[in-house]
Amino acid sequence: MSHTQDTWYGALNVYSTTAVGSIMPTYLWSETDYQICAYAENIYENWSAGSVYYFSTTTMDVNYYWEIKATSSTTTTNTSADTIRDIVSAQQGINPKRNVNAQVTQTTTGGRRLQTTTNEYTYSAVIAAARDSEVTTLSIATLSAEEQATVGTDMVAVLGTSFGVSGYTP
Repeated sequence: MSHTQDTWYGALNVYSTTAVGSIMPTYLWSETDYQICAYAENIYENWSAGSVYYFSTTTMDVNYYWEIKATSSTTTTNTSADTIRDIVSAQQGINPKRNVNAQVTQTTTGGRRLQTTTNEYTYSAVIAAARDSEVTTLSIATLSAEEQATVGTDMVAVLGTSFGVSGYTP
């Protein structure tokens, strides 16, 4: 594992022939074959014949984009994209720092003197793939109807009651 710069040297105490020690290699490349070699030495400096373990890593999961919209006739300038990211992350069940590139865009329609102005805010982020997770980013991004309703309720509590929240899209 020269590309990982991960070399493990150490001792695992084995008190019986059925005990198993383990190591956890880090920063492995996806779709790559690896081998781990192990040898044992006892207190009398007798060496085992050694054993070799072969394994392959799987394809790494992709990053996944999500967005949610909030609409109102009033404007908001004090709610950051990170605040909404935190609300959505709580329902996704992940650390908010895993939702990267959080941003908000505003689209305004109307705006003439006697017209009603509608402000649409689109909050979005990208769920970064985790190398050590078997849970896909798509399954994390997909929220149930109940979770989406909770996100909407929490967003209205932050943005104000004049806002309608809709359109969560993983």
